[in-house]
Amino acid sequence: MIAVLNYSNNKRRIETRNSFFTINGPLADTNFDYYTEKYQNDVILGGLLNLTLKLNTNNKISLKNIITNNTVNHMSFRTGKDFEFDPINGTNIIAREIGFKETTFYNSTLNGTHKIDALGGLTFNWYGSFGILDQYIPLLQRLQYNQYPDMNGSPYLALISNGLSQKSGSVFYSTLSDYLYNAGGDVSKTFEMFGQKQTIKGGYLFQVKDRIYNSRPFSVRLASYNQGLLSQSFETIFSPDNFGTGGNKFTFDEIAGNQYRYIANTILNAGYLQFDSNITSWFRAVWGLRVENFDQLVGSTKRSDDRFVNTKVTDFLPALNMTFKLTNNMNLRVAGSQTVVRPEFREVSPLAYYDFDLGATVIGNKYIQRTKITNADV
Repeated sequence: MIAVLNYSNNKRRIETRNSFFTINGPLADTNFDYYTEKYQNDVILGGLLNLTLKLNTNNKISLKNIITNNTVNHMSFRTGKDFEFDPINGTNIIAREIGFKETTFYNSTLNGTHKIDALGGLTFNWYGSFGILDQYIPLLQRLQYNQYPDMNGSPYLALISNGLSQKSGSVFYSTLSDYLYNAGGDVSKTFEMFGQKQTIKGGYLFQVKDRIYNSRPFSVRLASYNQGLLSQSFETIFSPDNFGTGGNKFTFDEIAGNQYRYIANTILNAGYLQFDSNITSWFRAVWGLRVENFDQLVGSTKRSDDRFVNTKVTDFLPALNMTFKLTNNMNLRVAGSQTVVRPEFREVSPLAYYDFDLGATVIGNKYIQRTKITNADV
């Protein structure tokens, strides 16, 4: 039995400079130029418990459990220039983001190893696991003030208007739950051929991943211009007295739209066959083929929903690794393989989210395809 408990508390200060440009022919126009100081406190509490039962010399069963709770509390202070409202002179800005995020992860894996002497020493490994990840953002608040430098005596005014925006005057809440199921196994057999030891191995993996994501962005709006409200400080601008039904007071509305929530599911079936061939005393080849069938559904289960994304693809992924023993102290290795990189749920989901660090709204692309990579190494 192995039991571990760990705790960490890290405080960080991060400075970033972020500039964005639009290319117009030979010229580059500045969209914004930001300097940001971010103060972040990460607290991690985790535990691990591993239990192993050795039945005899040929049979062993293990249970592995891990749980981690991670909280991130941050505050970002920003200064710089924004050219969104004044493309010529730009506006001086000060902005702030305050946020808290909690993530809890739990995973339990049961596996076994068995050597079957009656089948010539065949080795059988199996495993099954369940994992869950819960992420909760109870508060993410942003506010920006603009000041026009070409106007004498121009004050800093909060960037709040009659429209709804995630960029400034916004509060964001979200929940995310991932459920991951794995099951599989492999068998291997060692035998002799050409006077050398050979190994054949085959395995199978079944994996299911489910996600439920829901966010609720809210925004403060002001129907009629009120400099008295817009000039108040970060600490007082959102006091209850500043909200009301009159046109010269703030109102608080949810930014509606189905792009702020989605469901997702993937099913992966994978199998492989591998040979470890010692051809001679100086030449060894490890080669095989892996086949993966991938089915991903993101956004919605209804085809009529514009968030619906369904990807089905089967990949054949060969691999070869050859080793030549040139001398007792020198080997030459030649290897080649194919792998795949698939987009994450977030990358293909329709979620529209304003990233304060990036200074832009990030939206997934439903047309992203998986990437197939060919690797070669000498």
